[in-house]
Amino acid sequence: MKIVNKLHLLVFFVLLGSLCSCNHTTSTKTPKKNIYFNLAELVLTQVHLLDSLKPQVRKYIRSENSEENKVIQPEKWSRELYLFREADINKSAYYGLYVLNKLNDSGMQIEDYEAQTDELHTRKLTVSRKPGKTQPSTISIVVKRENVLYHTQRDLTLVFSDEPRPRLKSYVIRAKQSSVFSKKNDFEIKGEIVYP
Repeated sequence: MKIVNKLHLLVFFVLLGSLCSCNHTTSTKTPKKNIYFNLAELVLTQVHLLDSLKPQVRKYIRSENSEENKVIQPEKWSRELYLFREADINKSAYYGLYVLNKLNDSGMQIEDYEAQTDELHTRKLTVSRKPGKTQPSTISIVVKRENVLYHTQRDLTLVFSDEPRPRLKSYVIRAKQSSVFSKKNDFEIKGEIVYP
């Protein structure tokens, strides 16, 4: 009988402790949707547009040993623009880790987001707009990943048209990779969108 009572007491206190540890307060603060420029949302919008219009891409590919020009019809634009979406810095975990500098250069309004730590892969994101425009004309991104075994740097660029509804006009991916286990590997991909 004593064991059953002790067991009941133990269960009672465990349940009481569980209930007391629950946080029933609700926050009156609503998190900001856009802490920084929302690159992922912009790329996703372009992916949906490109999937619906089904344009081709005139690609120029250069590596250490070869050059190639070809026109392709991407099956999934999400794959084609994956590196750009992955470079997004608009994440609540990154709050305060990027410094924003706004400037005017050659008639362009520029927002320059710079990482404050080398631990962030997206080191720099630059958004250029024409005066009076809300949509970007050009977005440039620097992504670096490095440790004692390898170093990778990607310079990514998106260029948009000036139409009322901005459309992706072209993109560039330049990469430099080196590793202690393999030789240096540099490559460049330029894609020009050919709309129907």
